[in-house]
Parts: sequence; structure tokens; C-alpha cells
Amino acid sequence: MTAQVLDYTEAALHRMAQNAERSGNVFECYALIQLLEGYREGIWRVKWIGGEPQFEAALSQEELVDRLVEKDQ
Repeated sequence: MTAQVLDYTEAALHRMAQNAERSGNVFECYALIQLLEGYREGIWRVKWIGGEPQFEAALSQEELVDRLVEKDQ
């Protein structure tokens, strides 16, 4: 028997981006994809309040700059 770990936040943000794309809201879709990537990379924490995602920085400014420099190298 195998189990697959699901990340509710990732799945929900992905679905929200797909719904925005289907409804023709290109900007919302792009923004959600960028936020999802940041969530996957550990840049954002996401809290769900009233069924809506609330984003907060998971890294300090210094940590973020260090990570971006590493990514560019």
C-alpha cells in the first residue's frame, strides 16, 4: 500500500489559477502562479481565512536576497 502526500494549499492555489485562466482573467492567473511558485520555494506562508488565501513573507529581506543570489549563480 502506498500513500501520496497532498498539499492542500498547493492544490487549491493551482485550481484558483486554472479557474482564473478559464474565466479570461490573465492577470489573476499570472499572479496566482507567481504566488504558488513562491510558496513552493518557501518564500511565502499561506493562511486560509474564510476560504481565501492570505500570504505572508516566510523569509526576512536578507534571507530572500541571499536566496535570489544563490539562484542566479
